[in-house]
Amino acid sequence: MKNIILSLIVFTIFNQSSFALESKKLKWGDIDVTYIEDSKLPLYNIVVYFADGALSDGRNKGETKLMFDLLKTGTNRFSLKEIADNLEFYGTSAGAKVVHEYSTYNVSGMSKDVIPTMKKICHLFKDAVYPHKELKKAKKAIVSSIKNKLNSHGSLASMAFREINLEGSPFANPVDGKIKSIKRIGSKDLQKKLKYFNETVKKKVYITGPKRVLDVRRVLLNDCGWDNKAMFERKLEAPKGKKKGQVHFVTVPKANQAQVLAGKLLTEGEFEDFENLQVSSHFLGGGFTSVLMKELRSTRGLTYSAYAYAGRQKDYGRSVISTFTKNESVVELLAVLKDILTKYSKEEVSKEELRYGRLKKTFDKLGYTINDTLIYKLSNDYIEHLSSFNHLFEGTFELLNYLKPNYKLHIITNGFNEVQQKKMHNSKINDYFDVIVTSEMVGVKKPDPKIFEYALEQANATVNNSIMIGDSYEADILGANNLGITSIYYDVHNDNVPDTQIKVDNLLSIITFL
Repeated sequence: MKNIILSLIVFTIFNQSSFALESKKLKWGDIDVTYIEDSKLPLYNIVVYFADGALSDGRNKGETKLMFDLLKTGTNRFSLKEIADNLEFYGTSAGAKVVHEYSTYNVSGMSKDVIPTMKKICHLFKDAVYPHKELKKAKKAIVSSIKNKLNSHGSLASMAFREINLEGSPFANPVDGKIKSIKRIGSKDLQKKLKYFNETVKKKVYITGPKRVLDVRRVLLNDCGWDNKAMFERKLEAPKGKKKGQVHFVTVPKANQAQVLAGKLLTEGEFEDFENLQVSSHFLGGGFTSVLMKELRSTRGLTYSAYAYAGRQKDYGRSVISTFTKNESVVELLAVLKDILTKYSKEEVSKEELRYGRLKKTFDKLGYTINDTLIYKLSNDYIEHLSSFNHLFEGTFELLNYLKPNYKLHIITNGFNEVQQKKMHNSKINDYFDVIVTSEMVGVKKPDPKIFEYALEQANATVNNSIMIGDSYEADILGANNLGITSIYYDVHNDNVPDTQIKVDNLLSIITFL
């Protein structure tokens, strides 16, 4: 039980004013730079953020991603092999991520090699020619991948569902592009796109490593030529959902069964209930014991599989049910789905049922057979008695009293809202924290990045001015690190973790890293 209590004390994001790995805001020309000094190892990491992404593609959908992906295929001076050999010589890892509204390019390696490495990267950005041979191979691979998706009924249904849901929104277009647009992209198109990102799109740079890494300033300004007035930043409006329900059919000749997706676009104003949607989704379609599986498979024999999920982006989300059935059974299946969703819309599903669903899912994954009566009892007893276990680690109050005057303290914990509030009250620690975020509130558990993003938003904090402290390496530390949040691991289990990870074995030792 102490681990659950520990989640209230240690699974915490600190929006800090200062600590050992303090972020510094720099201005290099017109580029905003965030730097975190980290001298523990002779390594660096540089992330260049471009304030535009696939939404810049115009009629050539997939162009931006292709431009970044083929950046290392050749320049006027160097071939693909020469570039690869050179980056390998310096032990460099480099690659891009492209989404609709922004793109990033990440470079990491040994700090002693940061100057020659970044000179090479800048050379790519300034002089990539996208050789016809390499472009042809890449386009062939992309087209083949898209065709495979179009031949998959499930993938085809998902693509159609996304386009219909986001109709009229630029998000409806896939980042990878479509066959027709990919085929017409040429080398000059990619060169033009690269010039646009270099000269027009606003950039931010995030750097970690020893102080010597800051010498890269002259490289970024002179070699990359990013000391300019490139200030374009993609601004978005949240897509608008359809007011009335609609049924759409995608005809697939000779198909012997029908893929069925039902759902809705979640727009601004509906996110307040997102946590309930997420929790309900697990109960509704989260396994063999879910409502959908019981009704559609066990009772009606309409399908072999059915599941539900809720997904969320920054400005919109989707709540989706996915299943399949025989062609002749589509009408019956839709009628059953309508009845089930009507029941949910009338709030005929209780929180106790949702708790049951979560616990039953756990036992099913463990392969443990247990009757429903006992599961209901366990789920109720868990909620009723959990808050009475209030063991605090040694040094808890000393640490909190040290932190409170200098930091904004927040909590991220996996669990139900009412339980966490009771635990904090009974432990006499509730007055220390500004924001408390539970998995029930967000609808996902750590290490899902959504719960960390939600916590940062609620705390009005950023990745760069926050630090995560946790005692679960997988849930807390990896979850935070994957989002770029600096972390301190409270190692109560004597785990074997990477040497690069900040680690303590008692609470008060945390102070030395702040």
